[in-house]
Amino acid sequence: MVLPDPRLPLAGDWPETLHAPFVQQAKRFGDRVAIIGHSESITYTSLEQVSNQLANYLCAHECSGKVVAVYAIRSPALVWIILGILKARAAVLVLDSAYPSTRLLQYTEAAMPSMMLLMSEAGNIPNEMVGATATANILILPKTSNATRRLLCEYSESAPAIEVTSNDIAYIMFTSGTSGKPKGIVGIHSPPSHFMNWHCHTFGFNENDRFCMLSGLAHDIVLRDIFTPLSVGGTLCIPRQSDILPGCISTWIKKHSITVAHLTPPTGLIIIADETSLDSLRYLFFGGDKLPITLVETIYCVAPNATCINFYGATETPQAMGYFVCPKDKVNMLNGSVPVGRGIADVQLLVLTDHQKLAAVGEVGEIAIRSPYLARGYLGDERATSKHFVINPFSGQKGDRIYKTGDMGRYLPESFGVGPGNVEILGRKDNQVNIRGARIELTEVEKAMTTHPKVRQSVVVAVEREHGTCLVAYVVAQDQDSLRKEWRAYMQKRVPQFMVPSCLVALNYLPLTPNGKVDHSALPEPTYQSETAIAPLTPIEEKLVQIWQDVLQIKPVFVHDNFFVVGGHSLLAMKVVAAIQVTFSISMAVHEIFECPTVAEIGEKIVEARTARKRKQRIEPTIIVSRNKGQPLSFAQRRLWDWQQLAGKKATYKVSHFRQLFGPLNFSSLRSSFSLLVRRHESLRTSFPVTDGEPEQVIHPDVHVSFSKIDLQDLSEHARGQKVQFLSHDHARRPFDLEQGPLFRVALLRLEPEKHLLLLTFHHIIIDGWSKRQLLHEWNNLYQAMLKGSFKSAILPKISLQYADFAYWQRNSVPAEDEDKELAYWEGQIGGFIPRLCFQKNTARSIEQSFEGAMKSLSLHESLVDALNRLSQYTGSTLYMTLLAAFKALLYHQTGQEDVIVGSPNANRAQQQFHKVVGYFVNPMALRTNLHGNPTFLELLSNVRKVVIGAYNHQELPFEKIVSKLHPQRDLNSDPLFSAWFNMLNLEKQIDFEGVTCCPIEIPNNPAAMFDIALSICNKDCDGLQLILICKLDLFGASQMEDFLSQYHTLLAKVSQQPATRLNDLLLRNSHGSSQRYTES
Repeated sequence: MVLPDPRLPLAGDWPETLHAPFVQQAKRFGDRVAIIGHSESITYTSLEQVSNQLANYLCAHECSGKVVAVYAIRSPALVWIILGILKARAAVLVLDSAYPSTRLLQYTEAAMPSMMLLMSEAGNIPNEMVGATATANILILPKTSNATRRLLCEYSESAPAIEVTSNDIAYIMFTSGTSGKPKGIVGIHSPPSHFMNWHCHTFGFNENDRFCMLSGLAHDIVLRDIFTPLSVGGTLCIPRQSDILPGCISTWIKKHSITVAHLTPPTGLIIIADETSLDSLRYLFFGGDKLPITLVETIYCVAPNATCINFYGATETPQAMGYFVCPKDKVNMLNGSVPVGRGIADVQLLVLTDHQKLAAVGEVGEIAIRSPYLARGYLGDERATSKHFVINPFSGQKGDRIYKTGDMGRYLPESFGVGPGNVEILGRKDNQVNIRGARIELTEVEKAMTTHPKVRQSVVVAVEREHGTCLVAYVVAQDQDSLRKEWRAYMQKRVPQFMVPSCLVALNYLPLTPNGKVDHSALPEPTYQSETAIAPLTPIEEKLVQIWQDVLQIKPVFVHDNFFVVGGHSLLAMKVVAAIQVTFSISMAVHEIFECPTVAEIGEKIVEARTARKRKQRIEPTIIVSRNKGQPLSFAQRRLWDWQQLAGKKATYKVSHFRQLFGPLNFSSLRSSFSLLVRRHESLRTSFPVTDGEPEQVIHPDVHVSFSKIDLQDLSEHARGQKVQFLSHDHARRPFDLEQGPLFRVALLRLEPEKHLLLLTFHHIIIDGWSKRQLLHEWNNLYQAMLKGSFKSAILPKISLQYADFAYWQRNSVPAEDEDKELAYWEGQIGGFIPRLCFQKNTARSIEQSFEGAMKSLSLHESLVDALNRLSQYTGSTLYMTLLAAFKALLYHQTGQEDVIVGSPNANRAQQQFHKVVGYFVNPMALRTNLHGNPTFLELLSNVRKVVIGAYNHQELPFEKIVSKLHPQRDLNSDPLFSAWFNMLNLEKQIDFEGVTCCPIEIPNNPAAMFDIALSICNKDCDGLQLILICKLDLFGASQMEDFLSQYHTLLAKVSQQPATRLNDLLLRNSHGSSQRYTES
């Protein structure tokens, strides 16, 4: 029979789920590679196990029967994520991270996912989506399968004990809608599963085939890319975005010996443009747009072993419902474009007349797809579902449905070079078009355009150009000149790039027919030529014009021509970017073409990039100051000196380092090598006498190094322990005399023949954490050299400048105009009222400064640290920013104060010449964040990130100059700008002296408290972190400090899983189960 008979019954009981064939192949080919990505390859067994772990996690969080969204990028992780969701009997909603946030927000608001899975490599989720995801649980997944398996180690690698049927919902995909909002389509397992089975058997795919993922992620085609190879035991190769750029994609296909590819015709045009021979290809499946016969002819030349198949379908069907195999010997007999052929198994392509009768051969009608394997319908829109999914008029049976596509077509006669009954697409019945493989409702683009406050009316039409179909927007608008400058950026924030018109034509009014409708035939032809025909003026512009002419195949191009107006689109933009990167040897992203669409604007970008590479740091430090007289203190030193005067004789600002040493130790070499250190670094030979009321730093040519050795071997274990406690406490607490020096002391306690305790303490004014690490490295090198008989064999970095040179440079290197800009920034950040954190409501603070402190510590397990690192990567933050945001959230919770300033140190070593210099460089940063309005943690983290980046960009202005400018109200009890301190320390890796194992230890004592509350976070030998909390004793008791650390730990655990939670809902609880604020103590 030539034409399909719509009265015949179709089989409709396909029993398999979408993922069932993969499970069978995983048992059969466990050790075979299932996925090849840029960063890892994954076997079938590993893919089965990691997807099972995720499925069990989702089941444990009650996601079965609900929607699970994944914020995604094309990568191997997407495969196991989709598998895990399906195995948990949940529905997949893929949120393509390349889409604008407003579009993704529409998806999430419509689908209401119960869980958000965030791929860390996809980047941070847009702030606009935070509110929409606040009710969903959030899990941030790492990049690799091994890291995911560690994250989900508590969950079984076996399949979850839940039954998934072919009638369960498998996914929700969105397509363009006439209402101005995208339409959600609800799909169940059986249709795509039925297609995969037909697909694999019809074309004979097997485990030796290699497939690729080239499709967009937000369409159901991504399921075809994933499950076709997994259904036969084949290998899925996943490219990076850079691999599919023009000039790269053919090379990538050849490198990975791809045999089967699904792609759109525009992508096919890019492949043939490379003129690379692709002998490995067996099948090329095209879909999503008209397939030109000329493209097929060229493909058969480039890929002589391939067969081209034209697929036809819609998201509503889903997958391909019609197909046509392009015969190599008859392609030239086809007319214009390749037909879409006939229906696949259990599918009929019906061409219906206006009277719902089957059209005759050659008669034009609307194409309807009849199959038991259609999507369930539109999400939350029964009206649209009943309009497009109708009962088959030829049978009248309720379960016999057809989908009315809106495409107009006809059955071809045999005279067109193919067998009779194949369907040819002729156009659209409605206001819908296909642009580069994506189906677009023009009405939706029009409604997005009219949301612009200057646009009163809008009509969008599709125009056929040499490079394919493009959109032109005709608008009636106010202030047309300014609209021309801003409309593209406005639309890019609201619709995907393929829906942004290439050209805008501003009119005073839209032409109308006598019936009052827009007269499309009277719309003027869009003008693609620049209004100001300015030729290129610079060599850069000349090269850019040539690139545009080559890519767009037009002449002439002028410097103010808009790339998208003169015929460009996203795929051609990729070609331009590739050419720019080669021509100018710079890195450029495709989005920059959209942001700067003219030759002149891109030329400026290139100049900026080149200038940035050549830009040097401000004045280089090269001056060596005189050592014959006292020199001024650096700003940091003067700050510490002033504070030390307030503290009097109290032991306040010191750095102690205690180490247990195991093994044979040569004390003579240890002492001699330390003396060499003192001779090498002037800071260790510096004192700070006062002349005429002002301190100055005096560098002594030599100082006596008192390196005492105390033998405690003869004491009992108990007495030895008490003596060690006393000596170490005294060593750490005993004051230094800043005017006399030396400002360090070192001692060695011998506990056993090969067990010692090294005590090393400095005044902070001559050293910081960076310097301490440098000293320890050099001491080890010198000790090894001394054991060999001469310090000259030590390998030490050359030091051309010393700390006194830094102090001079710091005071003379910043031009006045730069300093004014820096001060203006900081005044904008922390000027005006300075909030003070209040930790004690009922007890009046002493007027006199108190430094008595207590210390508590707590460990963070590496699994929690991994989760926090993923959260940091996902938000574009650092771990430091995430931990700081949590600290601020807890301070807000404990004090009730929304305006929080926290001090944090900056290493202040931007100049490489000072990297090896020992001294006190630290420059505090005052980081102010407002937590008003009960933000989510993601919102807080975003604000903290902005504040920290801003501070880093203005970090070199000395803190003292900021204080001097702001004139804050000061008292003896607190720092002028903040009373809370946060520091993240990268402790030195264990450095062992030659033949000796060293182990840093902490001696319990009451440390000095420079701030009301100070939290330091240190790395440990393992991958975890150590929290060290130091608080003032007159404000915090031991139980309060323990509660603070416990609540901080609880907060970190919660935000690592649910970062979209609002701060007041984080439910920080103390050990007694009730929320507590320190202000109530």
